[in-house]
Amino acid sequence: MKAQNKIFEGIELRNGQAVMTLVIFTMVASLGGLLGFSYLALRETDASHELKRAEQSFYLSEAGVEDVTYRIMGGLQYSNSEMLTIDDFIVTTTVANVGSTKEVTGEGDVRSGIRSDRVILDTGAGISFLYGVQVGDDGITFENNAVITGSVYANGSITGAEQGSKITGDAIVAKATAAVADQSNETQDASFTFGRRVGTKDQIDAAQSFQVSVQNTLNFVSLHLKKFGSPSNLSVKIINDDGGSPGDDPGDIMAEGIIQTSQVSASAFTFLDVGLDVNPTLIPGQTYWIVTDAERDDDNYWIWGLDSGADYANGSPKWAKDWTKSGWTNIAGDLNFQIWLGGFDNFISDMIIGGVAKVNILTGSEIAGDVIAVSVDDSDMDANVVADSITNCSDDIERDASYNTLIDCVVNGTETTPIAVPDEPAPLAYPISDAQIQAWRDEAEAGDLISAGDYNPPDDTTTPIGPGVIEGDLILDNKETLVLAGTVWVKQNLDIGNGGKIVLAGSYGELSGTLLADGWGHFENNGQFKGSDTPGSYLIVLALAECRGGDQTSNCTHHNATLDLHNNATGAVFYAPNGLVNLHNGIKVTEVTARGLSLSPNAEVIYEQGIANLKFSAGPGGGYSIKRWKEVE
Repeated sequence: MKAQNKIFEGIELRNGQAVMTLVIFTMVASLGGLLGFSYLALRETDASHELKRAEQSFYLSEAGVEDVTYRIMGGLQYSNSEMLTIDDFIVTTTVANVGSTKEVTGEGDVRSGIRSDRVILDTGAGISFLYGVQVGDDGITFENNAVITGSVYANGSITGAEQGSKITGDAIVAKATAAVADQSNETQDASFTFGRRVGTKDQIDAAQSFQVSVQNTLNFVSLHLKKFGSPSNLSVKIINDDGGSPGDDPGDIMAEGIIQTSQVSASAFTFLDVGLDVNPTLIPGQTYWIVTDAERDDDNYWIWGLDSGADYANGSPKWAKDWTKSGWTNIAGDLNFQIWLGGFDNFISDMIIGGVAKVNILTGSEIAGDVIAVSVDDSDMDANVVADSITNCSDDIERDASYNTLIDCVVNGTETTPIAVPDEPAPLAYPISDAQIQAWRDEAEAGDLISAGDYNPPDDTTTPIGPGVIEGDLILDNKETLVLAGTVWVKQNLDIGNGGKIVLAGSYGELSGTLLADGWGHFENNGQFKGSDTPGSYLIVLALAECRGGDQTSNCTHHNATLDLHNNATGAVFYAPNGLVNLHNGIKVTEVTARGLSLSPNAEVIYEQGIANLKFSAGPGGGYSIKRWKEVE
């Protein structure tokens, strides 16, 4: 019996040990599982925190890129490297020029959770030089055998010499403009935004009414505008009044024009001249409207200067969602504008024209292409002629003639009479706006002070400069070479000669660059100019002195000119909107735009197609739009 109890006692002991072992094993397994789950949970928590940090970094990066992009597109100040702090975290943005684009990269860093994104901004259309020569109201004077190879657009008359004065392309001479605006409101103390939704209102189209003081043709209008971003080109219409608002029928449109967005500043208001497709006659006592027909873009839009005091007595402003559907709303104040009417009659005389001639008065000339004029006298015409009066032809009219008066002329083709008197071409605005010139000044001032006085680098040296400012004259007089790495603003004059050379740095690539002087420019003795050596790149030489020829004055260069060129310069565009460009005997240049131009014997302008559309990196001409936006890290 005792032996049996001992056996049972052993069995009970072994059973207790097994239970204890099982319990311990279960506890160990449970603890292992708990530790495993805890590890996984911690990993998930870390991953969640890492994801959150990455998201925060991404939003930081977006904020930095948006901030700098806004400033670039809005024409505001920015740096190529900036840091922005948000909730004690930092985003770094950098701006790099890559060809004709800008790349804005933002890097957000929240506790090492780094994320980056990048926006690529593309340049606008640039500046177009569509004619070998474009001049203002001082016109062009040719001496014997001077030639313009290309076409010409002139807001003033073209006067040839006795022998060989020639334009190989078209010659277009606009109707002259009065010296003073007939109507204007230039007080600006407020602004009106249009071309976008403002609050709950679709302020897309804007308009200002006016009345003229005398009966005359409307040559052009000027509007006081700036832009945000890069809106589409702005359509401008002159429309008849209909019950106190612009007419909404296409038949109410009297004339139309376009403002190129590339000509408009994003930082400052400037008056923009708007050439018109026709020049309607306006009558005193009747109300007319300037209507801006914009496209809606809430990120790229227009801003019109406004006089809040409503000082203009002969009109008022309004806005609408769509001018063709009425629904006009009054604007408090008056918008800024100028109305320019016609002046005296311009002419072409003693010229050989290889293409079409359009002008008020044509006399003593040989024209290979069609002629459209008000009056034609003592001329040889090889194609069709449309004119109010055709008299004293020096040879037969080879093709058709349409006229009201024909005296001493033989027409070999069909004759048509009577006719409506042909319209004269509208004046053409300069391709570079005041806003663009100011943007170049701003770009230069943001660079170095190259010299506090005159700048004359050592003889026979090559010196890189720019962007920057020269407070005095720029003088190159003994084989010096300047390599421009950015816009250079010379606050006095340019005196380049004796082998002096100015070129653009290779970093410009296809872009063109600018040398800007507030005074005059004198170039002689093999002074040279050229772009970056990449096709499409040119150096633009601008001089802004008001020197219009005539008697010599102390503030102008030779021939009382703004720009005086003694030697060839086929790698540059010469630009003098306020004065005369004088080309000496036998020289050749690529393109000239000026208030007036004088060509000495055998001087030649040879237009190159490559300058039809030049691109720049700064200012309205290089306005930016978003090309691509993407995350890069």
